Amino acid sequence: MPVRDVRDGSRDRIWLLASKEVLATRRLPAFATARVVDVGVQGDLAYIVSECVHGPSLERRVREQGPRDADSLIRLSIATVAALGGIHSAGIVHWDFRPGNVLLGADGPRVIDENPRERPSAADLMLALSL
Repeated sequence: MPVRDVRDGSRDRIWLLASKEVLATRRLPAFATARVVDVGVQGDLAYIVSECVHGPSLERRVREQGPRDADSLIRLSIATVAALGGIHSAGIVHWDFRPGNVLLGADGPRVIDENPRERPSAADLMLALSL
């Protein structure tokens, strides 16, 4: 997870932003993504620290070794869809799903996202559509 620079807000607003994201990510099933291990505010910076997943991204693996064989691709697809299903069932929207955000850990793929967000409500969507 990146360190967010939110210097334009108050310390209370910064903490609210960080804590809301952490609460959202803590609802995620452990198999789906890298776990959140710490959150805080240092000065004007809010931060979220996640576990280290040892392994390359899918993007890097394909770039270095070429496309996966059929059986490997089927296993990867099933595990990745299960991870996305777990993320969505926790009420989180993944805004940037791409090969660079799929980490190939020894225990299976993990879907990561630098900007996890709670699923917007119907009212939020209607407001956005009216703008």
